[in-house]
Amino acid sequence: MIRIFYNSMIACKHCASAVSFMERYKYEYKTIDISQPENKEEYEKVEDILHELKEDIGILPYVMVTDDVGFTGFPSTETEFEILEYLQAIN
Repeated sequence: MIRIFYNSMIACKHCASAVSFMERYKYEYKTIDISQPENKEEYEKVEDILHELKEDIGILPYVMVTDDVGFTGFPSTETEFEILEYLQAIN
């Protein structure tokens, strides 16, 4: 299941785009609010993984496709086909 890490304390249009994409293409996903203390450990682990993958960890959302594959940010609807191709290649 794809995990989308976001911060409910800030407005994030890319986070909303990620959720909209998952809904439209019928991907199973769950959202994880990084501002909640109970999610801190999982968030820090994912942040370390993305840093190792050379992703820019200053950009939300964090999108984890598997436990060790993910990316940060989310493209606009004009270029979201790139994400669709990426997800199809992984699965």
